[in-house]
Parts: sequence; structure tokens; C-alpha cells
Amino acid sequence: MPSDWTAYYHAFRKDAHLLLWQGYIAARPSINGALQEPDITGLIADAIDEFLDSPDADERFDRYEVHEEKPLSTEGRLGKRRRRTDILIKSNLHRPRHKYIFEAKKIDGLPSVRGSYLGTEGILRFIVGEYGSASSDAAMVGYVIKSTVRQLKGVIRDELAKQRNMLNFIGNIKNETVNADLEIDVTCHMRTEKDEIRISHIILDCC
Repeated sequence: MPSDWTAYYHAFRKDAHLLLWQGYIAARPSINGALQEPDITGLIADAIDEFLDSPDADERFDRYEVHEEKPLSTEGRLGKRRRRTDILIKSNLHRPRHKYIFEAKKIDGLPSVRGSYLGTEGILRFIVGEYGSASSDAAMVGYVIKSTVRQLKGVIRDELAKQRNMLNFIGNIKNETVNADLEIDVTCHMRTEKDEIRISHIILDCC
């Protein structure tokens, strides 16, 4: 990919993260730990869509669309059997159109981190190519419904280290600042297709 496309994709990724944060902040008053994961995701996606329609949004966001429960035709699945992404941000600036996938899970402690977040219904979907096979970048979103964001980040970091081989985790955990209120961890994983995927870990307080 030419260097200018690389720079564009980095900007696209950051904008996708900012849109998720914007949606979360707008939806936060309606979010609580008793809600199901699709309910929380729906509130955030609706808030992102409202932001994109707002005259107050920066003009650069005119190029973006948000999709909730977007079907993916992978593994030979058709129709209603297709897997669905939780939130997908699409850019219409270039072709092929870049897409950024967020996979969201409720987490309340070690069992849910090991199971839904790092398991076959979570990050492993990206590693085996069920999700994001055409992209080298995606995000896991953890909805914290017990404990604190800081504590759950620590649990995820510890489990990533313990499950390094199973998760094809390469390199080290990196920390990135999206804005003054949101810092995320970033990991890189070797996929079964023998290429790499970069996973951003976005942990949100939903108690």
C-alpha cells in the first residue's frame, strides 16, 4: 500500500475510534450493566448515526457511515446464517472502501475475559479470519459491567500474556491515546492466513 494510503488508513482508524467514543459518551446516560450487549451496542451505534447527521460534526466525518449488525459473507455462510459484526464504520473516500470492525463483549471478570472476550466468539474470530479477513486492523470493545476499567484492563493484559501462543500474539502490548479521556491497548496477532492483524482493545465503563 502506498505511503499516502497508509497515512490515510491511520487517520481513518483514529476517526473510527473517535466515533465510537462520541457514540459512547452520548449514549452513556442510558447505559447500565443490566442491559444486554446488543442493547448497549445499539445505543452507541444510534448515537454515532445521530452525530454523523449533526451539523456540528466536522466535515471530515461526512465520508463515514455506521452500520450495526452488518452481515458478513464468510465461511460460505449465506442469508440469515451469516455472521454479523457489532459495529462497522465505513469510509466512502476511496475505493475499495475501507471498513473498520468493532466486536463488543460484556465483561465482568476473569471468566468473561477468558470466554467471550478472548475466546471463539471474541478476538479469535479475527485471528481465524471469520471477521476482518480483508483488513489488517480491527477492535475489541469491552463493556465493563462490574469492577473498574483499570482492573479489567489489567486482567486482559495478564490473560493475553498467559494465552500468547493460543492467540498467536506477537510483539508487546502497546498503549495509544485516542483523546484526553480514552487510552487503549493495542496488540498484534498472526492470523491463520499467515498475515498479521492489529487489534485495538477499547474498554468502556458500562456499570
